[in-house]
Amino acid sequence: MPTLITGATPLSSLERIYATFSPCVFGPTLLASYLGGASADELRARRGWLPPAAGPTVWLHGASAGEMAAAARLVTALRGHGYRFQAVFTAANRAGVEYISRQGAPGTVAALAPWDVPAWVSRAFDQWQPAMLLLIETELWPRLVFEAHRRAVPVLALSARIYPRDMARYRAIRGFMAPTLRRLSRILAQNEVERDRFITLGADASRCAIAGNLKHLEEDPAAGATVDLRRELGLLPAQRLIVFGSVHQSEVALVLDAIKLLDAADARFIIAPRHASAAEAIAREAAARGLPAARRSRGQPGNGWRILILDTMGELRHFYSIAMVAVVCGGFGKYGGHNPYEALQAGAPVLFGPHFEHFEHEAAAIAKITPQARVSGPDQVAARLSAWLGDEDSRRRVVALQRRTLPDAAAVTRRYLHELSPYLVAVHE
Repeated sequence: MPTLITGATPLSSLERIYATFSPCVFGPTLLASYLGGASADELRARRGWLPPAAGPTVWLHGASAGEMAAAARLVTALRGHGYRFQAVFTAANRAGVEYISRQGAPGTVAALAPWDVPAWVSRAFDQWQPAMLLLIETELWPRLVFEAHRRAVPVLALSARIYPRDMARYRAIRGFMAPTLRRLSRILAQNEVERDRFITLGADASRCAIAGNLKHLEEDPAAGATVDLRRELGLLPAQRLIVFGSVHQSEVALVLDAIKLLDAADARFIIAPRHASAAEAIAREAAARGLPAARRSRGQPGNGWRILILDTMGELRHFYSIAMVAVVCGGFGKYGGHNPYEALQAGAPVLFGPHFEHFEHEAAAIAKITPQARVSGPDQVAARLSAWLGDEDSRRRVVALQRRTLPDAAAVTRRYLHELSPYLVAVHE
């Protein structure tokens, strides 16, 4: 059973230097945000003036929408097991805050994270007075962790990971980061490889455990969602849907070229950009190839549409649930890829590109059981889509094989509940 860290570890000389100069770094960043159109509330949040929250509170912090989705699922699981608290979320960017705000769950507050300046972080803790701080994945801000540690607030890294490409950078600053890692009450890594990476960088091995990836806890779409969404889109029973998910700007040409090469008159295509701001550019590039595209944000696409740009937030998983095949992007350019299990959990077989370092374990498991899932270039994408669309039995076999790689969501939930329970005694009903 994990134990709480007692006794504050003083700042190292490098950390004192960081604390001294952090206002010089984040002050100009604040000014740049102001000039970039940040709202008054966003600027206040960056300086630690956060929205009011009634305790007891549990503070969950992550980078963006994906981490916030994982955090929200964890909150649902905890409340389902009798824990009562106000969940307060901070994200590094607007997409994360907007995700939580759209959920509209009772007892939740969301804001941009305060930047890592001592006075600003201290102000945030004074405001929320959290019972614990939960960091999703790799949000290891030194002053944020120190402030929690100084106040004897348990701080845990959940779904913890360090991207392979970042290891060299972290090794170079190991002397600076190791004290931060040793102040964490618990590091719940996604797998053994990630656990070893944290230990290599100076984390206490006795506080590192394997708990799995919170992003794998997604529930299946609600019953009837498939029929309702197909009807909303005006899809005929014979029309098949292919979803290109989390498409980065440099991958747009590949996606559109693959669509042009695919000889399937009854197919319809969803292109979900990683960033909604890219929708206009996608529409222009599609039109230039003779592929007019409608936009989801502008309402129902009408009859006869071929391509729909999913430029809204929070709907991708629902579109995966009605897809015959999902092409999960981020791996055709060097972006590290995105979660292939999201589509698999929704029932769609997946294709993905060669660069999947951010989901290396998931991609390796899928490619081992279905090697044809890893593709590169529009020719390969189109050929694989054509093969799976042309042979329904083969497509179904691929789905069944790939779904064998899915983790046991119930087991992951049990592990997290077991690990977190000693820190949540005060908020159990």
